[in-house]
Amino acid sequence: MSDLDQPDMVGVLLGEARVLDLTGVDTEITAADLEAAGLADEQRVLLKTKNSAGALQETEKPDEWIGVAPDAAELLVERGVKLVGIDFLTIDSPSRDTTWDTHLVLCPVPVAIAECVDLREVDAGVYDLAILPVKLRGSEAAPGGAFLRAPAA
Repeated sequence: MSDLDQPDMVGVLLGEARVLDLTGVDTEITAADLEAAGLADEQRVLLKTKNSAGALQETEKPDEWIGVAPDAAELLVERGVKLVGIDFLTIDSPSRDTTWDTHLVLCPVPVAIAECVDLREVDAGVYDLAILPVKLRGSEAAPGGAFLRAPAA
């Protein structure tokens, strides 16, 4: 059985999400950065960083990008986040790209990780989120599309 076959996983992929503007962070996102950006008690959080300015459009992986520090991952877990998305190929920062420290905090909980989320045209705020992954048998990860819609006022 894949993770997508579990009834609660569908609820994680659909629902209200907060986009946090972290474009002022220059190295890696810390717990203090998340709190300063307005992290509250949302179940779904998308992290807009300087990566949105072009890192996903590169044809080769850059040497530097903005990732999430383990202390920030621990705060996300403490706050009850069920899904975190980021605008790069990995949620781990360059210094942790081979040790996967952030993944090791989030995955066992489990907190779903959405990577390569295009947030270039998205402002900070609350949105309705739908992530539609391709169902792959026997896989713990899959490509998919993330869709945001401003909630009705």
